[in-house]
Amino acid sequence: MRDESRRKRSGAKDGEEEVSPPEDLMREHGVLNRILLIYDESVRRLRSQDELSIDVIAGSADIIRLQFFVRMYRPHAAREDPILFPAFRRIVTPKEFDALGEQFEDKEYELFGKEGFEGIVAQVEKIAHTLGSYDLNQFTPPAT
Repeated sequence: MRDESRRKRSGAKDGEEEVSPPEDLMREHGVLNRILLIYDESVRRLRSQDELSIDVIAGSADIIRLQFFVRMYRPHAAREDPILFPAFRRIVTPKEFDALGEQFEDKEYELFGKEGFEGIVAQVEKIAHTLGSYDLNQFTPPAT
């Protein structure tokens, strides 16, 4: 069951590679970072007195608890992404690596509910669309 659900999460078909534990964590970091972008945009709108739907804040807060999360997340991601994740396979045995993958998956469903990672991605995308921050082109500087 777990192996099959990991294949589904990664979009892999039978015989293709499933999501590894480091990749799983990196994907979760990406979603959490997107929520921080939503919070940043919300703060900008509040300061400039632009329109901001309370649903944006409430929806994001349903996913993570703001105050404690922000303090914890950025220092962890700043170290884990460039240092820990690239070295992950070298510091654990293949059996430990697989066991960690199972633990990460169990924790993901415990934290994110029955829809798991994909459910959180869908929620974040909906919030980003509501906020008008889904289109990345608006954040990309023009080519010179």
